Amino acid sequence: MTDVVVPAEVQVPPAKVITENLERPELDNRQYRVIKLENELEVLLVHDPDTDKASAAMDVYVGNYADSPDLPGQAHALEHMLFLGTEKYPVENDYSQYLSEHGGYSNAYTSSMDTNYYFEVSKDHLEGALDRFAQFFIAPLFREECLDRELRAVDSENKKNLQSDTWRIYQLAKTLSSHEHPFHKFSTGNLTTLKENPGKKGINVREEFMKFHERHYSANIMKLVVFGREPLDTLQSWVEKMFIGIKNKSIDRLVYPGQPLTDKELLTQVIAKPVMDTRSLELCFPYMPEDELYRCQPSRYLAHLIGHEGPGSILAYLKEKGWANALSAGGSPITTKAAFFEIDIKLTTDGLKHWKEVVKVVFQYITILRSQPPQEWILKELQQVAAIDFRFKQKDAASSFTSHMSSIMQRPYPREWLLSGTHLIREFNPEQITQAINHLTPKNFRLTIVSQVPPEGLGEMDQTEQWYGTEYRVDKISEEFLGELSSLFDKHAPVLSELHLPHPNEFIPSNFEVEKKEVKQPTKIPTLIKNTKFIRVWFKKDDTFWVPKAVVYVLIKNPLIYATPANSIKSRMYCLLVRDALNEYAYDAEISGLEYDLYSYGRGLLVEVAGYNHKLPILLEKVLSKMRDIEIREDRFNVLQERIMRGLKNWDFIQPYSQIFESRPPPFTEFIGKRSVIIPEGSHYIYPRVLKDPKNINNCIEYLLFVGRGWEKRSRALLNLFIQVTEEPAFDTLRTKEQLGYIVWTGRRSFANTYAYRVLVQSERTVAYLDSRIESFLENFKTVLDNMSDTDFQTHVKGLITKLTEKPKYLQQETGMIWGYIENEFYDFMRIEEQVAMLESLAKQDLIDFYNHYINPASTKRAKLAIHMVANTDNAGKSQVGPLPLAEQRSLSIQVIDKVLNQLSIKSDLDVLNSKFAQLDELTVDNTSGTLRSYLEGLEPALDKQKLNEAITTAEPFLKDLLKSAKGDARTEVPASNGDATKSTVESIVQKGQAGIDVLLNTLGVQGNTATTKRREGVVIEDVTSWKAGMELSSAPSPVKPLVLYEELNVKL
Repeated sequence: MTDVVVPAEVQVPPAKVITENLERPELDNRQYRVIKLENELEVLLVHDPDTDKASAAMDVYVGNYADSPDLPGQAHALEHMLFLGTEKYPVENDYSQYLSEHGGYSNAYTSSMDTNYYFEVSKDHLEGALDRFAQFFIAPLFREECLDRELRAVDSENKKNLQSDTWRIYQLAKTLSSHEHPFHKFSTGNLTTLKENPGKKGINVREEFMKFHERHYSANIMKLVVFGREPLDTLQSWVEKMFIGIKNKSIDRLVYPGQPLTDKELLTQVIAKPVMDTRSLELCFPYMPEDELYRCQPSRYLAHLIGHEGPGSILAYLKEKGWANALSAGGSPITTKAAFFEIDIKLTTDGLKHWKEVVKVVFQYITILRSQPPQEWILKELQQVAAIDFRFKQKDAASSFTSHMSSIMQRPYPREWLLSGTHLIREFNPEQITQAINHLTPKNFRLTIVSQVPPEGLGEMDQTEQWYGTEYRVDKISEEFLGELSSLFDKHAPVLSELHLPHPNEFIPSNFEVEKKEVKQPTKIPTLIKNTKFIRVWFKKDDTFWVPKAVVYVLIKNPLIYATPANSIKSRMYCLLVRDALNEYAYDAEISGLEYDLYSYGRGLLVEVAGYNHKLPILLEKVLSKMRDIEIREDRFNVLQERIMRGLKNWDFIQPYSQIFESRPPPFTEFIGKRSVIIPEGSHYIYPRVLKDPKNINNCIEYLLFVGRGWEKRSRALLNLFIQVTEEPAFDTLRTKEQLGYIVWTGRRSFANTYAYRVLVQSERTVAYLDSRIESFLENFKTVLDNMSDTDFQTHVKGLITKLTEKPKYLQQETGMIWGYIENEFYDFMRIEEQVAMLESLAKQDLIDFYNHYINPASTKRAKLAIHMVANTDNAGKSQVGPLPLAEQRSLSIQVIDKVLNQLSIKSDLDVLNSKFAQLDELTVDNTSGTLRSYLEGLEPALDKQKLNEAITTAEPFLKDLLKSAKGDARTEVPASNGDATKSTVESIVQKGQAGIDVLLNTLGVQGNTATTKRREGVVIEDVTSWKAGMELSSAPSPVKPLVLYEELNVKL
């Protein structure tokens, strides 16, 4: 695909330069320029001489608050529709294909007030990507034939979130807010809100989307960021030519007056039932907007004190009482006219019983803040830490930077402060801080308690939230309790002696010296400065970023930690106890730019400490000392034990794609290094599990094809290249066109010493059907490979090299990469350079040979493992019962027609077929045949009557059999067993379900799909532990070269 750009002769008015003098971090070598085009589009241009990626982002100041009452989810659905072709680039996937070929990607999100679009691409291909990007805001097509498909994508995205407590509780808070304020709206959208209900009202959804775009997408409320290696003048000339075509409709920025919580919603207590076994208490205070208060940012002062975790804090007291595990606090903007200040507390079992006392503690601490003027020394500490962090801020990834900055540009910062505005606190304003504190009163809050069992005396949950089905109860807070809070709120009322303001922070660094030397080329390989039987110490001097920071990893190897489930839990408990004991001490370090972590895994215990190196040794020594000398308190042990037990119980309720594959170590009797199960060539295994969450409606498949061992550099390079060439086509086919589900991933799955090609799909459709569609995609990809030009092949090679050679953006990222090479015990520090050399030596035939051996469904040497996560969706105990969803019936019918037409050498246009079938509310033999006839009669050049009738006569028997099976005959009933299923039942689901679905197309496959016909039946893994124990294991990793070659034992640090 070639770069297409605006002709140089096009005359455009020059932009107005607003500023080039942006306040920036000390080590920032980028150049910046803020301009405004004649159409009032404001643009931030960024020249980075060192970047290996380019990017752009557009933020449009309209979001889901602007949704029509008749179309909840309208702004979000429009975001999906925008990228489906433009007048200049009409091919639907031209944009995504261009980005993918050149090592890039795109994404977008819709929030309440704005919609944000962004992309990233290799540094040499910004111009072509930018021109394509601009056209989405100038002349999008809003293809009618894609509408139904994208609405289903939105519906799938919504269904992905239905069992997420984060989404459920947030929507409940919105639903229970004032219906006079747009905060209450349902913003994601689904098929009911975007198709079925509008259809009943005679609303043309596509026309409404186009009107929304015409009404709200105006250059004067858009903010663009363009980031590349090119000089600022070049970037400006591109922007002037490409984006001047966006219409300036001179519309006013949307303003939403009023408050989400009125007197009706305030002073209520909401009890909500979560999916997971969690307990929390939230106090939500209507608060003042801070858009114009960027010099002081008073909510940061409040959040620092109320959310503090050191001695004297709310959390320290609650933990000592055994009532809470965590607390967070902060401001949350709602509109330019309204905001919340929220305090969220994670309760223990005992804390839920004492929820009233917890609330009282919070208000007593607020009383302390009210009883004395704002403390300037506290704000100066915040200013000092913020200034240090901004001074030494390291670069963000290109697309993260552009997306964030385009959103920031919507705020009223002076343009010189765009980079620093959110970071720096510029003044101490006690009046503003006092005004902020005055919002936190017993007369101005809503209380929400989240628990599967309501606290004693509060009554059972008796209502169900409309959009997510969350059970809840709402009552007015009792006058008695409000009276108690008011009495505590008197400035002269006594407060708990354990509560007080924090002490001065001794962890704030003051020494920022860096021993900087000129280097021709940064080193990539660390030095082994100590190497004995018991310890190895690796060291690498930072010669890239030159920041006063350090990163330290300490791995304490212990083969017993994961030898048994009991040991695994004990080690996890130990880490939690150590972190809990250090929490008060380490909190000051954390807010001063020092962080640590301690966790257990298959290798042992890992300590990581990172941050400013001035006081890092103090924290590291304290962590290691506490690990050695910890005194375990029984009360904290009991609290953390219950926390672990809840975490294990909640595992069954997380997203299916997160549950899909937890690798388990083989049953070793002694530690011999990490090893992997070897899937033999020619094998096909299926590991099925029935999900335990009865309300989860999604199935999930992880489809793995094993292709090599850890040391095989050629097969690794070929696997990475195959992932590169299939990434966009797989997404376009499986998600965009076939609409299997919102979650569609392709990539590499790495194990200790093996790796695999991976396709993951989460969907309402059966796992057998998902498996068959992945097989079909891979089978059909043979034609793509065979027909790929040498130029396109080299484009993919270069795109992959761009991804592999992307430089680390900050010290911790570089250290993490090096630690990965050490931790995996290959010590392959030059892996990327060797991969690049290997890729540059490959020819297209090498990739075809790789595909035919490892990937092609017809290959007899393929090694396949499919993990099937099967939804258990019927509370009566039936799973996978009844007719296929209408969308799946449509998809299967179209596939049958497509195969028939291909066999008869008749043109098959899937987009047109999808559009026609989308109009059918029910599929019958008559209306599917009629739809096929309508399609054939519309072909140009026109088919002769004999050929047309032959196509219909050929297709009808298959459509009849297909619809009969799809409406129930091919489904398998699963007996109830407390939400679970026996192994034999699981096997029945997999084997009969596979046959029931595959039979729909196998008859056609005999004639035209030999790979499908020859596909081997899978062997079901009934007992994964026994299966692993019977499999061959790989050898343990070994260094790519002797460690002695890395040694420099006399080095002076």
